Amino acid sequence: DQPSVSIDHRRGGWLAAEHLLMTGRRRLAFVTDTLELHQVAERFQGAMAAVAEHPDATLEVVTCPARSVAGGEEAAAQLLRRPAAGRPDGVFCVNDLVALGLCAGLRDSVSVPREMAVVGYDDIEFARLGAVPLTTISSPQEKLGVAVAELLLAEIASGGDPDEQRPRQLELEPRLVVRASTSSVSE
Repeated sequence: DQPSVSIDHRRGGWLAAEHLLMTGRRRLAFVTDTLELHQVAERFQGAMAAVAEHPDATLEVVTCPARSVAGGEEAAAQLLRRPAAGRPDGVFCVNDLVALGLCAGLRDSVSVPREMAVVGYDDIEFARLGAVPLTTISSPQEKLGVAVAELLLAEIASGGDPDEQRPRQLELEPRLVVRASTSSVSE
């Protein structure tokens, strides 16, 4: 019932998983601490939709203790306890901090991206600065701010009249930012 501006997180999850699939990855994992948050659940559902389009692909959830670098390191430790053949070859992390921690935790044992491609979410400033620059999903932050301001100004101008015809819910598209953490299997 209230005006809102959001990001299409389902599309973001689809973009991340589809990119991994297009680079030849088939055993995918989604690393997160919860599926209870709406935006996290949407990311996972988008990834599941992409995987559903590829009958030879799978998607599992790998649970980490927090959406942090330490959480990503713990997820890496979990994956490293598995035999190499039982590990995913493509990982989509709930955010860039988890992805950076995962890459750090894998550094001495698994080649990113040759053995395991990694995608983050948020395109934080440090994503491009890792030992392996991180492929990520970027949200249009500037457009988000402008849309919120415009929506707020429209609400003020209308006096909050719910019958006035104007867009009240806007959903903005994220975009894929490809970096070295997901180069093709054949490369």
